Amino acid sequence: ASIIYFVVADLANIDPMYQYSLQFFASLFEQRLAASDRSDDPQERIQIIVKDFTEFIYTKICMGLFEDHKLLFAFMMCNRCLRHKVHAQFMGK
Repeated sequence: ASIIYFVVADLANIDPMYQYSLQFFASLFEQRLAASDRSDDPQERIQIIVKDFTEFIYTKICMGLFEDHKLLFAFMMCNRCLRHKVHAQFMGK
């Protein structure tokens, strides 16, 4: 979640109106933890959470972006996720 938070926080460098608080982000994370599928296997649960939260945040944040900035946000998320081992596994890389 921290990887995605810092991507979202970096949106403020593109346009100052894209400022999201840590409190807002944490509440979205807690919401997705409660709503995501359960599993008894910890590794599977992690994969479920990573997938669910990544897709949810992308969709939720894109709702508030200008069309011109949505592709840039997608690139920023993809770039950061591929640089991290857990997210790269989720993306099959």
